[in-house]
Amino acid sequence: MSMFISIAYPDAVRMLTDGATYDLDGTLKKIGCKVHAHDTLPIAITGRGSLEMIDNFRDLLFAVATEQGTVDDFLKAIPATLDAAREKIDGRMHPTQHCEVVIAMWSETTGAQHRYFITTEFAGYSDVPRFHLHTPSWFFDAAPALAPENFEIVKSWVMQAGPDFPARCGADAVELWRRTPVSHPSTPKGPKGFIIGGQVDLTVISRKGVTTRTLRQWDDEIGRKIDPFHPRHSAHLAGMTRQQRRVLERQANRPAA
Repeated sequence: MSMFISIAYPDAVRMLTDGATYDLDGTLKKIGCKVHAHDTLPIAITGRGSLEMIDNFRDLLFAVATEQGTVDDFLKAIPATLDAAREKIDGRMHPTQHCEVVIAMWSETTGAQHRYFITTEFAGYSDVPRFHLHTPSWFFDAAPALAPENFEIVKSWVMQAGPDFPARCGADAVELWRRTPVSHPSTPKGPKGFIIGGQVDLTVISRKGVTTRTLRQWDDEIGRKIDPFHPRHSAHLAGMTRQQRRVLERQANRPAA
């Protein structure tokens, strides 16, 4: 997993995720949805980093949710669950095993909620203690830092579209993140490349439950590094405004750092 966006609106939490799984050198290994939904409660989990560790936390947290029986009781139980996990694995994890996880849910008493935790000090999150349950702002992104002009474009979409932003503009917004080079999270000082790919999924967590649908797919090739500027991806520019296309065209002519 190379990015996720979680937005808590009054009626639901809406998450945008990509579908790329890749090696440390950026080679694409597989493509698929990375959001996990609880069987009976309106809870969804996704993350970045070690997929194996994310799956372990999914199993652990979903077992706790099932035992508690309600989202409110699950929320109360998460901190102790993370404390126990920290006691068991903190200091014993290989650098490539670390992850960051977001839990999106619909509380019986407070509605749309999301929580976040990390297992190591990722760049940009120095104020978030490891294994501590953090309550982020209503718009929370774990994605490459956008260039200022792209940030302003996404910001305008978020403000203008309101709750419709993820469905209406989410795929185009992820297109901008996709074309932003970044180092692998486990080697922040390593070479930069493109790590967002495969597909864009929109997951909605509401009173009714959890639904996921794919907004866009890219024909990124398994066994190769992601190249968002390859001509075969040009069709995705068709629905963009002239300003949005100019931004992406400028990026295509800008070498990766």
